[in-house]
Amino acid sequence: MGFPTIAGAAYRALTARKDGPSLYDVCDPVLLKYRGGDPHLGKFYRTEFDKWAKVAHEAKLQPQ
Repeated sequence: MGFPTIAGAAYRALTARKDGPSLYDVCDPVLLKYRGGDPHLGKFYRTEFDKWAKVAHEAKLQPQ
């Protein structure tokens, strides 16, 4: 697989028409208040979300 193939696949993935909720729309409410199961998953998600929120705040961006 060469660069043109990978670039074309990335372009199609980013510009494709969306017909449903995104993975973020589905997972965020579940993982942000994760209860039960493996506690590492919820902890990892909250840690990464906090990092993203700090970066967005520093860049003066609003999270979607």
